[in-house]
Amino acid sequence: MTVLLLLACAGGSPDSAPDSAPADTVTDSGMTEREVPLDGACTADTRLGGFALTLTDQSLFTGYVATAPDPEAAETELAHVSDCFLFSHPPSCEPACEAGESCQSGTCVAAAPAMDLGAVTLEGVASPVAVSPTDGRYEQALTHPAVVGGEILSLALPDGVTLWGVGVEPFVLAQPSWELSPKADTELQWSETSHNVVRSRMLVTLSTGGTDFIRCDFADDSRATIPGALVAELPEGTPTLTMSRRTTDADTVGEGCVDLVIEQPQDVPVTLAR
Repeated sequence: MTVLLLLACAGGSPDSAPDSAPADTVTDSGMTEREVPLDGACTADTRLGGFALTLTDQSLFTGYVATAPDPEAAETELAHVSDCFLFSHPPSCEPACEAGESCQSGTCVAAAPAMDLGAVTLEGVASPVAVSPTDGRYEQALTHPAVVGGEILSLALPDGVTLWGVGVEPFVLAQPSWELSPKADTELQWSETSHNVVRSRMLVTLSTGGTDFIRCDFADDSRATIPGALVAELPEGTPTLTMSRRTTDADTVGEGCVDLVIEQPQDVPVTLAR
């Protein structure tokens, strides 16, 4: 079983990834104050794609935006406990679809082509940069670290659309590994941020690699509880766990939605008790 856990700085809503929430307002503490709304992630049924600045041992900017939502990204809520939701997504095609195809109802069909956005401009990083797509995909390694915790970033898209983000810090776990249990809740603990520029969120996703998975959305207040009642709904398997502190913003582009994620991920050992 594959388990993915993400820390997030955007809130949640049950009809999408819980990374989508009412806007947070970020106020820059510099000479000129700016109020910056963080609108969370797009809903799966409207998301055309998005951009990400991922901070690990390098700073990598990536992105892709299609002309229509990906049907493979559709999600259906099956159950929830507090801030955690059990979702189901459509099954993958067997064999897997070729590049340029998408799986719809078990059949590979031509995927929606990339939207022609041209160059996008990322500002607020160590070295502001305009990134152009190659075959519809954006990828650019930036000066590392591209941004420090609390710094405000902006991504300028065509037609006056601007997506916002906030630099996020690495975090330290309270212990090197955890055991998740279907019979009891599991509390995760990690270090707090050193700034209060944005009200952070933690996004927790547990997946078996099949069609059902759990996603939770918590405040980034150094601890969160994964409910055993939902863990019990996952089939047996070997889990993996990743934690990523992030901010997420979204806006309308064309007939759909595009988002921007700024994240600091790390992998964490985890076991699943039965």
